[in-house]
Amino acid sequence: MAEEQSEGISIDQVRHLATLARIKFSSEEIEKMQQELNSILDPIKMLQDVDTQGVPPTSHSGGVISVMREDQVHSSYPAKDMIANAPLTEGNYIKIKEVLEQ
Repeated sequence: MAEEQSEGISIDQVRHLATLARIKFSSEEIEKMQQELNSILDPIKMLQDVDTQGVPPTSHSGGVISVMREDQVHSSYPAKDMIANAPLTEGNYIKIKEVLEQ
């Protein structure tokens, strides 16, 4: 069995993830999965070394301009007109067949 890494994802963590995902892996597959997961995390580890002191947090890399129009409040259609073509109604509501068990 390959030696467990002190940094990154351990063999035990891969086994735990496999259990949670209900995936059965052989010992060789677990070792391969550990290597693959660690290779995915390696570039992310490099970001931990970047000095971000004094860098303001951003949510977008560029300026964001909304292309949507401003909301405009106006009156709606009358309820009786909205449900006029419904096959079954009760008051201002459209009646449908039951879709959830009680």
